[in-house]
Amino acid sequence: RQYREEAVDRYIAEHKLEEEIQILVKAGEEEVRRHWPRIPPKVINELAERKARERVAERMPGLQSWEAFARHARSKEKP
Repeated sequence: RQYREEAVDRYIAEHKLEEEIQILVKAGEEEVRRHWPRIPPKVINELAERKARERVAERMPGLQSWEAFARHARSKEKP
């Protein structure tokens, strides 16, 4: 998990996506508030930030999801 977070951080910095992340977070916060208006602002921000980073990660070539990585690792263990 830490590897993935660090890879996304590097990708954001290398591609100068900080402004895009801010836009995605703001839009995400609005969406979360519509669905769950009683959630504390800090939690809303955390959820929106996580979703924004996931959207960026989906565009990253070669970065596997945890699920894909685990499936691959399990397939190597089987005889």
